[in-house]
Amino acid sequence: MLGKILLLAAIFAVAYYGYRYYIRREQVRKAEDAARVQKGGAGQTMSKCAVCGSYVAPGAGKCGRADCPY
Repeated sequence: MLGKILLLAAIFAVAYYGYRYYIRREQVRKAEDAARVQKGGAGQTMSKCAVCGSYVAPGAGKCGRADCPY
């Protein structure tokens, strides 16, 4: 009888602490995501290349084409 009670208590403890671990991990992940978004800002403004039509970031180097304006 005592063995069954201890087994039930162990199962309950594993489930309880597993749930707490999962909730805490989700809170940390959400906080890290919020910090990353706040730190990153809105991103960069891309401009379309008039020669090849691809979008490039400001200050990007030449793409390798002879007529590349960047």
